[in-house]
Amino acid sequence: MLAVSSCLTLIRVRVPDRPGALGLVASRIGALKGDIVGIEVLDRNDGTALDELAVVLPDADLIPAVTREINEVDGAEVESVSVVEALPEPRLDAVRSAISLAQTGNAEAMMQALPVEVAKSVRADWCAVVTESDVLSSTPNCPSEPAANATALIAIEGSGASVAVGRAYALRSSESELIAAWCEFARSVLTHPQGAV
Repeated sequence: MLAVSSCLTLIRVRVPDRPGALGLVASRIGALKGDIVGIEVLDRNDGTALDELAVVLPDADLIPAVTREINEVDGAEVESVSVVEALPEPRLDAVRSAISLAQTGNAEAMMQALPVEVAKSVRADWCAVVTESDVLSSTPNCPSEPAANATALIAIEGSGASVAVGRAYALRSSESELIAAWCEFARSVLTHPQGAV
């Protein structure tokens, strides 16, 4: 059970893609009483890995010290630290996203909800639903021309719209497939009467 004062954080850190590098980072976090409860490899490129660590800290005041300690590991660099209300639970989060989309009730509401849920599922910096000439909906921080600035652009079959996703690092193939699946789910909800999905 978490202490009342615990601080839940997601720490993105770049480390050399070699055995033991992440262990050194984990040791620094542990020395400050941080508890790593989850690790996700977000990207691997040119001998460097981008990892996201789900860390429970005793107090938010330790964030600067944890950041400093990680940055002192040879070749490691903290990219971001986010304080969150709840740590990601991928399977549960996917079910909640599906429920949210299924309950929208109409095409307009679906198109408003879709970029929010897609952005959550792949931890995107921003996401938008676009056509060739318009932005139908978007999350905050979306650029004025999302299609031109997208990391990935994935069509919603039969709708004339696409999902544009932006983030600082490339999507893995499994993440592109996940976005395509969300697009297919949204299309299915829109083309079936309520209660028939």
